[in-house]
Amino acid sequence: MKKGWKRLAPGRRKNNFLAVLGHVNIDVVYELQKFPVKGQSVNTGTVREMFGGTAGNIALHSASLGVRTAIGCYVGEDFGSSFREMLLESGLDCHDVIVVEGERTPRCHIFNTPDGEQTYIIEQGAMASPVELPLWESAISGSSTIHVATGDPERYIRAVGGRDYAFDPGQEISYRYTPGNFRKLLDGANLFFTNEVEMKMALRLSGSTSERRLAAHCGTIVKTLGAKGTEVITADGRTLVPPCRVKRYADTIGAGDAFRAGYYAAMQRGHGMIRCVEFGNAMASIAIEGEGGVGSLADFGRLEERWRSSFS
Repeated sequence: MKKGWKRLAPGRRKNNFLAVLGHVNIDVVYELQKFPVKGQSVNTGTVREMFGGTAGNIALHSASLGVRTAIGCYVGEDFGSSFREMLLESGLDCHDVIVVEGERTPRCHIFNTPDGEQTYIIEQGAMASPVELPLWESAISGSSTIHVATGDPERYIRAVGGRDYAFDPGQEISYRYTPGNFRKLLDGANLFFTNEVEMKMALRLSGSTSERRLAAHCGTIVKTLGAKGTEVITADGRTLVPPCRVKRYADTIGAGDAFRAGYYAAMQRGHGMIRCVEFGNAMASIAIEGEGGVGSLADFGRLEERWRSSFS
C-alpha cells in the first residue's frame, strides 16, 4: 500500500448506479443571536457536531432511497467512529473513502441566526492534502452515473476525463475555480447542478452571456430556486418545476444534497428529466423537516408518497 493513506473499507462493488465524488465533513453548527461586525465578538449558543459534506449527504440519502451508490472522498485520521459506522452500515460502497494519514477530516463551520441568516467557513483538511492519493478509480469505473461535487478541480479533471458525469461544484465555485478549469469540467459534463447564487459565478467563469448559452456547454442545467422550485434549462428553453409542500421547517442544511439524491432515485427507476426533478423537489421538502444534512433519511416509499401529494 502506498504510504500516507489507507482505505476505510477494502471491499468494492462493480455494479453501482451512482458514484458521488466530494466532501465528507464534520459539520460544526453554531447558533448565534447575530453575526459579529468587524472587531466585535459574540457568544454562541448551542454548538453541534453533525455528519455532513456534499458527497456524504448525497450518498447517504441515495443509499437510503435504494440507489446502489459508491462514494469517493478523502477524510482524516480523526474521522469519528460513529460517522464511520454510519457510512459502513448504510450499504454504500466505501472502497474509495480514503483516510489520509496526518490530516484532519474536513469541517464545515456553519453559523445560524434566529432570523434565518446562515454563513459558512470551510476547513478543507484531507480534501486539500498535497499527498498523491487515489482518484477514486473503483467508484468511477464501477458506476454507470458519476456525480462530481465539491473538491479539487484539477483532481477531478484527471479523474473523470473521457467519462460522462454531472458537474456540481456548489459553493466552492466562488473560490476554488478558475475560468480554465471550470470550462474544462463544464464542457465535459452532460448535466450541471447549480442554484441562483452559484449561477452568477458560473456565468462569469464561463464567459456566457445567458443561462441558455451556458447550457449549450453541458446540455442541461438544473437550477434549484429554494421555495420557488427548480428550473430545467437547455439551449432551447427552460421549464419551471414547482416546489413540493413542506409540513414543517427545521433547517435547510443539506436540502440541496437531498434534492440530488431524490433526482437520482427517480433516474435509477427510468424516469425522465422533469419527473426526476419533481422527485428531487419532494426529497428536498422531506430534508427540510429534519435537522442536519442527513436528519431526514427516507426510503423510496416515503419519497414516492411525498411526490404523489404534490405532483401526481
